[in-house]
Amino acid sequence: MPEPIRPKVSASDVQSAGELVLLIAAYATECVGPKGTVIRVPEDDAQLIRATFIGKLAEAATKIANGEPLSREQP
Repeated sequence: MPEPIRPKVSASDVQSAGELVLLIAAYATECVGPKGTVIRVPEDDAQLIRATFIGKLAEAATKIANGEPLSREQP
């Protein structure tokens, strides 16, 4: 089996990615929680809801990067 192609990643790229992760986590904490700006939930529930919120942000970013439309799911 051939070796997978791995892109070269610079230390600067890794640092930028880490900074982005910290910003996303801070944004999720601001948006979701007892004093959330997007949704207010008890602190006991906030961790799971923040994770879901971050997942939705990642889905949207992936669609944008791939040139796909952002559309709501139909029931």
